[in-house]
Amino acid sequence: MSQLANLLNQAAVRDVTCALLKRFLEGPIGINEPSLKSEICATLLPALGELPGVTIDDLCDAFVSATGGVPNATANDCSNLFKKFFDCVCKLAGYTWRSESLPVGPSAPYEWLDPIEEDGRPDWQSSDGTLSVTLVGGLPAAGSGLQMFAQMRGECSRRFFDVFCGEATAAAASLLRCVRDLAEEAAYELLDRTLQEPAEITAEQFAERMPRVYRTILDISGGGHPFTVNAEGELELVPGEDPLPYDSRRFVVDGIAAFFAEISKKKDSLARRIKNALRLIIESHNQSHNSIGLALSVTAIEALVCRKSENLSQMFAENMAALLEPDPKYRLDAEGWSKRLYGLRSGVLHGSELDCSPEHVRHAQVAAGMVLRALLERRAAIRRVGGNDENPEEFLKELRSGKYVPGQLTHVSELPLKRLWRKDAPKRIE
Repeated sequence: MSQLANLLNQAAVRDVTCALLKRFLEGPIGINEPSLKSEICATLLPALGELPGVTIDDLCDAFVSATGGVPNATANDCSNLFKKFFDCVCKLAGYTWRSESLPVGPSAPYEWLDPIEEDGRPDWQSSDGTLSVTLVGGLPAAGSGLQMFAQMRGECSRRFFDVFCGEATAAAASLLRCVRDLAEEAAYELLDRTLQEPAEITAEQFAERMPRVYRTILDISGGGHPFTVNAEGELELVPGEDPLPYDSRRFVVDGIAAFFAEISKKKDSLARRIKNALRLIIESHNQSHNSIGLALSVTAIEALVCRKSENLSQMFAENMAALLEPDPKYRLDAEGWSKRLYGLRSGVLHGSELDCSPEHVRHAQVAAGMVLRALLERRAAIRRVGGNDENPEEFLKELRSGKYVPGQLTHVSELPLKRLWRKDAPKRIE
């Protein structure tokens, strides 16, 4: 089944196709003979199932185009009109459309070394080859910084192509916003450490290192590495025997692939949860109302780190702490911060909280982006070593087993969100 058809909900398209065929056969051309109707349905429906990017409106347009002005059809008309209808539908899916370079990311000092790959392949392409997204960076934007762009290609109807471009643009914009949020949090973390131990880092060293933090994270050229900021404010690779690179470009491309992935409806999976979480994150970023934006972001996190339970807030808090806080002595602080965030979300959904501060909604959105990144990074690393994708229960079991174990969850880089709960934590005695 085409990924394009899946994107528009193939079941709905097929249901309407059946209804159109019924109207087509019994209405304007008056075919009532059961065997003939059966033969036509058996011929047309499988073909429609293989045509990529035909929307319900497209089918209606083809029907009107084929049958307009013919109130009743003879046996000879039947063959001609059926062929015309079939040809109209096939033609809708036979066009190759290319977009202009569409702006998809906020202006930022993005690094971009190879905007066009030598082999000409897109950054993401559907398994059937009918859709693709190519990222383009380094183009000047109004004001300071560079603007990120993407070009879409689709072998589909024009109507569907517009839908696809809108979906791809929204997904890429939110993923790049997550990249920017990560860069800002890393910079804040470096600033906090500088203020806590001013004697360790001079003003000149700080001024030199801050842009380097931004450049390291905002680099979507494909040449980045997992990173952390040590106690002296220096950027360094994630500790480990075999660190696996997972840069911002990989995160964006993996996110686009997850957003458009075909998902089985029969069982729960991390792929389904990641896809749902990304949709919630996109909607949160597009919200003008703070409380709704916060609720959507926290729900996105819940979709990734929780399962059905009587005490969801506790599970949410414990799993967030196990995923994002590498030091066990701060895990209770991380749990407390996460539980307060979940409480704000519950207040919004239950009607007791009518508004949230811009700071609260930003924290929720940053946290959602980092949890999404952590799961995509872990999945990419497991696939790289030939492993099978985890199911949700396997992933959550791993989180539970690591609750009291020092260090990051395997295959997940240390992320700077931890400063949000450590800054208010009591002074720890080593």
